Amino acid sequence: MSSETSMRLQLRLRTYLNTCTWLSLAAVIAACSDDGAATTVDDTDSEADSDTETSSSGPSTITVTSADSSSTGEPTGSTGESSSDGSSDAGLDSSSSGDADSSSSDTGVDPCGNGRIGEDEACDGEALGGATCESEGFASGTLACAADCSELDTTACVPASCGDNEINGDFEACDGTDIDTDCAAEGFGAGTVSCTVGCQLDLSACCGDGSVGGSETCDGDDLGGQTCALQGEFDGGTLLCNAECAGFDVAGCTSCGDGAIEGAEQCEGDNLDGQSCTTVPGGFVGGTLACDGCAFDTSGCNFCGNDSVDAGEVCDGDDLGASDCLALGFTGGTVACFEDCSYDTELCTAFAQPGIGDVVITEIMRDPVATPDASGEWFEITNTSLDTIWQLSGCVFQDDGMDDFAVDVDLTIAPGEYLTFASSDAPGFTPDFVYTGMSLSQAAAGDELELICNLVSVDRVAFDGGGAAIFPDAAGAAMQLDPTATDAIANDTGTSWCDAFSPFFMADTGTPGLANDSCTAPELTIDFCNVQFPLTIDDDVGVSLEVYGRVYVAGQTDQSAGNDPSPNLQGWLGYGPDGSDPALDATWVWTAAAPNPAWIGIGDPDQNNDEYRATLTLPADGSYDYAYRFSGDGGSTFSYCDGGAGSSDGYAADDAGQLTTSVGAGDASLLYISEYHEGTGMNYKAIEIYNPGADDVNVASCSYRLYGNGSAVPTVTLPLVGVAESQGVFVLCHPDFDGIFDGCDQVAGLSFNGDDAIELYCDGASNDFIGQTGVDPGAAWSVNGVSTADQDLRRACGFTGDADGSNAFEPSLEWEAFAIDTDIDYLADDFGQHACP
Repeated sequence: MSSETSMRLQLRLRTYLNTCTWLSLAAVIAACSDDGAATTVDDTDSEADSDTETSSSGPSTITVTSADSSSTGEPTGSTGESSSDGSSDAGLDSSSSGDADSSSSDTGVDPCGNGRIGEDEACDGEALGGATCESEGFASGTLACAADCSELDTTACVPASCGDNEINGDFEACDGTDIDTDCAAEGFGAGTVSCTVGCQLDLSACCGDGSVGGSETCDGDDLGGQTCALQGEFDGGTLLCNAECAGFDVAGCTSCGDGAIEGAEQCEGDNLDGQSCTTVPGGFVGGTLACDGCAFDTSGCNFCGNDSVDAGEVCDGDDLGASDCLALGFTGGTVACFEDCSYDTELCTAFAQPGIGDVVITEIMRDPVATPDASGEWFEITNTSLDTIWQLSGCVFQDDGMDDFAVDVDLTIAPGEYLTFASSDAPGFTPDFVYTGMSLSQAAAGDELELICNLVSVDRVAFDGGGAAIFPDAAGAAMQLDPTATDAIANDTGTSWCDAFSPFFMADTGTPGLANDSCTAPELTIDFCNVQFPLTIDDDVGVSLEVYGRVYVAGQTDQSAGNDPSPNLQGWLGYGPDGSDPALDATWVWTAAAPNPAWIGIGDPDQNNDEYRATLTLPADGSYDYAYRFSGDGGSTFSYCDGGAGSSDGYAADDAGQLTTSVGAGDASLLYISEYHEGTGMNYKAIEIYNPGADDVNVASCSYRLYGNGSAVPTVTLPLVGVAESQGVFVLCHPDFDGIFDGCDQVAGLSFNGDDAIELYCDGASNDFIGQTGVDPGAAWSVNGVSTADQDLRRACGFTGDADGSNAFEPSLEWEAFAIDTDIDYLADDFGQHACP
């Protein structure tokens, strides 16, 4: 055997023998004849050949057979022996027992990539089985293993004949200048194929490999660092390489300013390609889109229109930022926002503040009776100018003490206009301004009211009160300036004022927001008067009833279908002994009557009459006459009026109203509060009192008592008037509640809030409490969703009152809570009839 044949046999055997040692391989080689007889290696299992000996010391069985079967060699296992070339045999199994290596697969076959030559592998990574380029017949180079371990990779080996400029054997793809292919034949475009020193093709200069080589200017995406801008006539766009790799394709390059939108350009000059602020990215809602350098300029775009002030905006929709007309240099008015989010000041005003005497105080209600002073005080001013509107914002009303308030809203007063200022939003009308921090005292020492604008005293009234006061001070009547004295000097004098006589709310009189009545009305002649209805009353002591009378004064009451009052036209309702003459009997008791605000006369003669009304509280049990009397000269002389034809045929006791009273038999100690309605927003306040007894109860022996703001003693006591019928209720209402509910038995200025205790007090003893006396709970007593503020509370079944006001009050124990409701149908179905929840 030649040395070359022996070498190849060694390589062949090393590929398959995992456990055979180089000594075993030597035995096999020695068995070959020296005369060159062929020696074959059979790697198949064969137990039938008697001339064959097998070695089974490993996962594979290798059969070595001589050509003439004259000699055999039997390899023996050897662990860790060196090969004849001195290298470690990385392909041999370390064990002859047949156990698999730890890196072997479950099938016993070593996987490719583990660095060890397996059963079906020619090599594995750097494990080449001792082979080199030289052992493979090459002159030099670096031998490698194919990625799939199936064969040796001789690509980097240099054939022995490489360099003779002639392609020899299968190992040379080219040799020097001997190149029998071109770029096109190799699947590329134009370019030049060259040959490496290892006689392999060098295609790097072929166009299409994506890398600049040889004489190429560019290749695919490899532009050699060139851009459109570097080509000299462009300023943007996309530069490409041409198909021959010999130059650039500038079709995608752009030149901003040529009037055409090209390539990556978004716009060109005024050509925005149909885009606007609302269509480009950024979430803009308006503004002006521009073009800068053929790219969109959104600096003029904005978020205007989202009702929120963003950067660059002063306002947006209803969001006016922190500004108003005053901050913008005006004196008042209303600022708005344009669609471009700039201020619209069209409705802002620049009216000046008034000076001395430009505005005059004309009416002062300092002692109301229909409502408590704290919520019923008010005053009125008027603009005395003929053509100037004044701005009151920033002006201050004050007295000589510590009381004052500033007008902190835009408030103007036109020529001849009247404005009202009140201590609450419901003094019996709707005021133009609600103030705090001011009290109009009716004490004997009097008080002051002064208007200050721009540090100038515009008008001032210093009024006295009580006893021999020069200024009028009748309870329930506004102090009214005579129209002839409407100036800042005349209103300093008490005789320029009088008690108002025109009713505006219940028993309170005045003309809030309107021109004042004259204080010197002419004397009038009473042409007719009578008791209109009822003509007969038979009821319990203490019950209060409305009694109506009518009067006719030619030229006065016939001015309209409604009432036409005059300061000198006054009426009274009275009662006295049965059969007596009121003009002669001084024991008659008289109550002032007021024009009925609901009166509208229809047809003749009613359309010429005015109607008055007064409340008659039934006196002690007995029989009485009742009648009306009217005066046309302010109370100096009277006309007495009975029923029927009234004064037209003189007064007769038999024609007077007939009154019979009796004491109710019911037990007032049985009464308790069955429902409580507290609505602070519009003073919708009411108390329902239930009579569970078998007899009607006259509530004249009872009082409503209020313990305000944690007081331990009553701060308000209100005697009750009327009857609580058997198994029925008695309803005490605030005037606001009376306006939406027609079942009130008594109307008074109730002022309780959620933090005030309430007591029902009858016959000198406490019947029932809501709240705890001497304790202020804060806003309200509230437990488990049941609260004394802004709720309708109804007494739970089985509870008949809490007579101890000093104990802790937990409303959820005895009361059920319902939402306050001002719907008339709801109130009609609820208040005025008792039903425990």
